[in-house]
Amino acid sequence: MSDSFDQGSSKGKAADTATTTTNGGFQSNAPMRVERPKPEDLQRSYASVVEEVHFPGWYGAFIHGLGECIGALGAVPCCICCPNPFKRVNQGNVGLVTKFGRFYKAVDPGLIKINPLSENLTQVDVKIQIVEVRFTDSHCTAGRYTHVPLRWHC
Repeated sequence: MSDSFDQGSSKGKAADTATTTTNGGFQSNAPMRVERPKPEDLQRSYASVVEEVHFPGWYGAFIHGLGECIGALGAVPCCICCPNPFKRVNQGNVGLVTKFGRFYKAVDPGLIKINPLSENLTQVDVKIQIVEVRFTDSHCTAGRYTHVPLRWHC
C-alpha cells in the first residue's frame, strides 16, 4: 500500500524526472542544450535586387510618390480606405516584386513593404521534394539495373 501513487502529493515518477517552479512552469533537472540549425536545413536566400527601375518621367514619379503617401495612410490600422503596404511572403515561397510591370527584386519569406500603386508582389513556390523510386523489374538489354532519382517542385 505504501508503493501506491498518492494523487494529492508531488511524489511519484514525475517528481523524479523534473521539478515544477513556483509559478507552475517546467524546469528540467538535466541541463538542456540548444543547437543552431544546420545551413542545409534552412531555405536558401533568394533576396536580391536585379536592377534599379527608374521612374518613367514625371508621371511615374508622381504615381510612386502618391503610392508612398497612400501606403503610409494604409499602415494605420483604422484607415480602411487605403491599401495596406505590408504584404506577407509565406515560408517555402519567394516573393517577386515588379515595379511598373518590370521585375525589380526578389524577397525572402516574411513581411515586406511594397508601394501599393507602383509595385506588385507575386509569390513563387520553391519547395523541392526528393523521392527515390525503386524498380523491381527494371533492367536494360544488357541486364544492368537502373536507379532513377526523381526531383520535382510541389
